[in-house]
Amino acid sequence: MKTLTVDGRCCRTPELTQEYLAKKTFFPTHYGKNLDALWDALTAYGRPIRIRVRYPASLERNLGEYGQKILAVFRQAAETNENITLEIG
Repeated sequence: MKTLTVDGRCCRTPELTQEYLAKKTFFPTHYGKNLDALWDALTAYGRPIRIRVRYPASLERNLGEYGQKILAVFRQAAETNENITLEIG
């Protein structure tokens, strides 16, 4: 099982956050680096993956509404794709 660990302290701007996710993940090289692309990559992934979001308060504090949306994408993707195990905290 692959693990994606997202450190909210490293998420300073939406652009840097998308770059961070692109570098840390299994996402395809054509990953669009936006919330829709994040959703598509997570829900289409066909193997088990664990997503660990550390320091979610920092993610929300640094990114505001965009941080909340990223967390929502992770939550909704985990509900949609049974291969995703999500840990926030």
